[in-house]
Amino acid sequence: MRSALILAAALTATACTTADFAGHSKGNIHGQKWTAESINGRSVLDNTEITMTIAEDGKMRGTAGCQSYVAKAFLEGSDEIGVGALAISKQGCHGAKLDQQMRFVRAMMLAERYEMNGANTLYVYSEGEGKPLTFKASKR
Repeated sequence: MRSALILAAALTATACTTADFAGHSKGNIHGQKWTAESINGRSVLDNTEITMTIAEDGKMRGTAGCQSYVAKAFLEGSDEIGVGALAISKQGCHGAKLDQQMRFVRAMMLAERYEMNGANTLYVYSEGEGKPLTFKASKR
């Protein structure tokens, strides 16, 4: 838990929205609950749920695998995204779930662009990562 907060604070300074990419945005990223299927090419562990919802005002909230979080998302243009510091709840998280949560937090803190494939699939690309976070629209 403390490691996640330290990582989030350390990466805040490097989060940016400098991508220059012609996205294929269709649909709306706002107001939809997104459930992660993979983190930079690695499938989400069984029996864990990683979610994200971004309100029109940029307030982002969800679950990071075993803990809930809130943050501020900065959306610019049709495909640029940046994420401010994540505040994470104080629930227990250990082993593989903690490792997965740390990968998710790091990827979100380094997010720089997104792409939507229709209204049901969202890809979030992070600085320095070859593969995106992959989310599917889910029912609320």
